[in-house]
Amino acid sequence: MGVSEIVLKQGHEGATCFSADKTIHNPGFAVQEIDPTGAGDCFGATYVTCRLSGKTREDSLRYACASGSRAVSVFGPMEGTSGFAELDQVIAGAAMKGVAS
Repeated sequence: MGVSEIVLKQGHEGATCFSADKTIHNPGFAVQEIDPTGAGDCFGATYVTCRLSGKTREDSLRYACASGSRAVSVFGPMEGTSGFAELDQVIAGAAMKGVAS
């Protein structure tokens, strides 16, 4: 039917991408949750944007998890939206703390 991958959001536990050739899991990023409003939308939009721009499933999942994590760390549905520069900071911050992402 044309479905090549399915992504399962798992909240603070991250997300998993299922495809015919492999399954990929990216753990969530440790942040203080302030407001979850809009986090799923940010996650989904980031994943689709990454895939449409040619990023791998692994990179797309990493960016989407970072996007959802950043979104919950602020109050309001639009205040947590991010560009790649902000998401790179979330990913780099996790790496500096020794957190797998």
